[in-house]
Amino acid sequence: MDCGLVAAGRLGVLAKPLEPYLCEALCGGHVYAAHALGLLGTLDEASIVQLANKLDGDPNLSFECAAALIACGQTGHQAVLDAVARSERAAKVMAHVAKHFASRRV
Repeated sequence: MDCGLVAAGRLGVLAKPLEPYLCEALCGGHVYAAHALGLLGTLDEASIVQLANKLDGDPNLSFECAAALIACGQTGHQAVLDAVARSERAAKVMAHVAKHFASRRV
């Protein structure tokens, strides 16, 4: 499974038709699914909601979910705002990853 998810990530935007399967893998806790979703460029509603729901779980997965949401420009989505509002840990993860992204753009 991991190899397939990594391959989907390497495809980037070409993997957009695989988004429902990547989202399903994310539900199963596969960290490479979050990474691959972040490389799609745009996200469907279901993917955004699932990524937001994982911001307060496993540290590796939550950081990849935050990175995916930021990379796809979804930090202002209501599901993300709700996750950050209800969980201090999710807020810290989002802030930390956003800081990292900002430092890379300099």
